Amino acid sequence: MLKIDIHAHYLPRDWPDLARKYGDMRFPVIHHTDDGRHRIYKDGKFFREIWSKTWDAKERMDDYARFGVQVQVISTVPVMFSYAAKPQHALELHQALQFREGERAEQDRSHHAEDRRVGADA
Repeated sequence: MLKIDIHAHYLPRDWPDLARKYGDMRFPVIHHTDDGRHRIYKDGKFFREIWSKTWDAKERMDDYARFGVQVQVISTVPVMFSYAAKPQHALELHQALQFREGERAEQDRSHHAEDRRVGADA
């Protein structure tokens, strides 16, 4: 029987720091520390820690294989939607996210379905 994980998140290792670029701290930013931690900040405050399997396809596949999952439906983390941003600023972020997701998906199309809520060519 095919086992599908319908709630899996993807984030690239890096994305543009639009908080700094546009002076709008509502944009999420990522900081990588020397001790191997990866933390997202929003509104200038710690939001969430993420792990390399969030962007590393091999780690992700090894992880879900342990649970017998054959396919994951991939979506971004809702904090990345940036609803309050100016449209052209949000588009810049989402184009970067879509591009990275496309690169990741090319690594193994047979195990991933994409949930693209914001089109890269909007």
